[in-house]
Amino acid sequence: MKFSFDNHILDTDLRELRRDRELVAMQPQVFDLLVHLLKHRDHVVSRDNLIELVWGGRTVSDSTLDSRINAARNAIGDTGRNRGSSAPFHAKGFASSAPSTDHATRRPRRRKTPSGGSRL
Repeated sequence: MKFSFDNHILDTDLRELRRDRELVAMQPQVFDLLVHLLKHRDHVVSRDNLIELVWGGRTVSDSTLDSRINAARNAIGDTGRNRGSSAPFHAKGFASSAPSTDHATRRPRRRKTPSGGSRL
């Protein structure tokens, strides 16, 4: 499956992310986290849900989760100033706000921003 957003293409079959056709290096958990957020971009994903799906339910510290979120933000070029495509929502969970195209269905999908959320 491929997702296109901004100037990125994420290919789940090849397990790669490209920005402007250049390969972006990232750890496997960061890739999995980004994929999960893109697949569930229509709603906020809870911390527990991320841990279950990305870490298989293992105990994960907040700092570990934060470092992976920050690595995912860096991978997609979100510096915090430009408010890129992956954004946590304070006290609610995490969500991808990237308008992206799911190439399996070829439908553009847009994410509605829940009220009260803060973007990183």
